[in-house]
Amino acid sequence: MYTDKTKGPKTWLFWTGLLLAGLILTVALFSSVQSSQALSPLAVEVSKTAVPARLLPGQPVDYTVTFANSGELTATLEVISDTLDPSLTFVEMLPGSDITTTPSVSGAVLFWTGPFTLPAAADLVLHYQVDTSTDPGWHWPCNEATALAGGELVGPARACVEVGPEKALLYLPVVMKSVRSAEFTIAKSVTPNEVDAAPGQVVTYTVTIANIGNTPGRLTAVVDTLPAGFTYVEMAPGSDVAADPTGTTGLIRWAGPFNIAGGGQLRLIYKVRANETPGQYTNLANVEALVGGPPAGPASAVVTVRPSILLEEHFDDGISRWTEFLNHPRLAAGQWYWGSTDGVDGSGAAVHDALAVPGKVAADGLLMYLGEGAQEWTNYRVEMKMMLTGGVDGSGNFLPETGDPIGFWVRGHYQDSEYEAQWVSGYYVVLVGASNRQVHHVRIAKMQQPGDCDACLKPYRMYNFNNPLQKAESEPLPGPFEHYRWYDVAVEVRDANIKVFVDNQLVLDWTDPLLPYLSGTIGFKTHETKNGIFDDVIVTPLP
Repeated sequence: MYTDKTKGPKTWLFWTGLLLAGLILTVALFSSVQSSQALSPLAVEVSKTAVPARLLPGQPVDYTVTFANSGELTATLEVISDTLDPSLTFVEMLPGSDITTTPSVSGAVLFWTGPFTLPAAADLVLHYQVDTSTDPGWHWPCNEATALAGGELVGPARACVEVGPEKALLYLPVVMKSVRSAEFTIAKSVTPNEVDAAPGQVVTYTVTIANIGNTPGRLTAVVDTLPAGFTYVEMAPGSDVAADPTGTTGLIRWAGPFNIAGGGQLRLIYKVRANETPGQYTNLANVEALVGGPPAGPASAVVTVRPSILLEEHFDDGISRWTEFLNHPRLAAGQWYWGSTDGVDGSGAAVHDALAVPGKVAADGLLMYLGEGAQEWTNYRVEMKMMLTGGVDGSGNFLPETGDPIGFWVRGHYQDSEYEAQWVSGYYVVLVGASNRQVHHVRIAKMQQPGDCDACLKPYRMYNFNNPLQKAESEPLPGPFEHYRWYDVAVEVRDANIKVFVDNQLVLDWTDPLLPYLSGTIGFKTHETKNGIFDDVIVTPLP
């Protein structure tokens, strides 16, 4: 019977592809609006393997698609797709897959609709099975996997298999058969690749041994030399080897034999407790090959153990590590200064006085910590002691009951700018109130940016240090905002969430739903303040 091949599944596939291309273009255009944020770029890569690589007609093939986030920020995959060859048919998701839901099928394209969260230094693995065609003869079907992450296209990653009869008769003068002996490669990765210098930090290593030949190979053992201070804990789910190795420190060894078919692989996944001393630690994994060529060399993975404290500042000898924001006519050097005895118990402190410079009245003040790497901090807790003694009005008159808002700048980025009051991003987390009122509050304000603004048609209002948007406010806190009294203030930022603690009590818990700032440093924020005093600052990474 005649079939019109210009219609049917190929037409459906055309429109589906067109729709996907439109979606990718739309997300890409949207993401370009956000490109002015000072955030780390997307660092997601995709790889794909097919096992076995040689099949008989009708036999299933197992695909493994791995998305790896080598960046410092959590990525989000909006949609994952796999364009199958027309001769392939999806069967089921397989054990060990991080995504277990069955994909939507449109023509020959598989879709997994997210969002799927991919933390920094982590992998997302899809493991699924596909049937090959039962038609006789030889086929070499290929398929490609892609994803949309943060409006960017990731991939494609391509994998091909060979499908054909077990035997073939060739009417040739000479019959040649290409045989490639077993030969092994080895690769190693670790998640996370950075941990804090604290007890109980655990990393997960994945060692993958592949036979790139087309004949079976055999391993006597797999070995790993752990760095000093690292201790084996247990095998992890998804590992092809469940037995514990011999040894827990130094050289650990999994005894075989391990048989690996031509085109096949063996994967070991195991957990190790990290050293508590800051530094970089490298370990090497290798195999003992009985049948087949050994790898060219061992595979390595590096773990960085970070200091458990990102910043500790008691202002014992000045404020030289801190930078005043001065890009405004009301601001001048010297409005922030070191008070050698103004801190806790007569120690040093950072002090802001709106009237410290003659002829100037500082309405808003910002003191920034811009130490190396600070603007790349992601999830952390910052705490300090803070005291307010009073305030001023715009003409410089002393107002003993006011001086608010005053508090933290978090997730902050700063750039030099020729435009007045720019360029600052991040959040202000401040105490609001007066010493003669019955209650006070905690407030979160956010620097305006394209896509999250109330002055969107005025570019000079974007990233403006004294024109933030109020985003959240706590319930009333009983009592006045007391002056000449030390407040313990702490802020925790994790992904898009901000928690605020006053005197060790959680008073505000808010998650930014729109274009959150996900990295940045800290500082102190004041407004018409005389004087604002800050001491005993500690910044620690969140686990």
